This record gives sequence, C-alpha cells and structure tokens, in this order.
Amino acid sequence: MNTLRTTLWNAISRRRGDCLTYLDALRDMQWLEPEEIAAMQRRCLRDLLTHAYNHVPYYHDSLGKCGVIDGDFRVDLRRFQEISLLDKGTIRSRFDDMKSD
Repeated sequence: MNTLRTTLWNAISRRRGDCLTYLDALRDMQWLEPEEIAAMQRRCLRDLLTHAYNHVPYYHDSLGKCGVIDGDFRVDLRRFQEISLLDKGTIRSRFDDMKSD
C-alpha cells in the first residue's frame, strides 16, 4: 500500500508542477518575522506591477499615468492607491489593451 501511495503522490506532484517546492517555501515562511513578511510582500507586488507594466498595454498606460512606475522602471508603492479602479466600462472599451503579450 505504501508503494502505491508513493507512486500516486509522485504522479500527482509531476502533474501539478512544483507543489512540493511551494509547500516547503510556505513551511519556511511561517517562521518569518512580520517585517520580513512585509518586505517579501512588497517585493512580490513590485514584481507583479513591473510584469503588468511590461506586458499589458492597459497597465503600461495606467501605472505610468498615476506615477506608480516611472520612466526608469522604478516602482513607487507610495502611489499605489492612486491606481484607478477597473470598472466594466473600462474593460469594455480597452479590452484588447488588457491582453498580455
């Protein structure tokens, strides 16, 4: 039975990708100090915003216009709340600009 369970787990793991890697990372993160968690969250948010800026025309315009990302690709999270809310009208009018390249 143990061999079957191991074989099944290995098959599921291969199908789902790096789930064990993510599990190990989550186990390590639970012991981080709050300041370390906040720094990691800021880094992830910067990475996400930079990716959106570089690959999605709508976010390139939006993040540049409100000053979250400047011409030198620096991210200013203090201006994060100035990002305009996405509404249905904007989605309808700029739908093609919201597709990633």
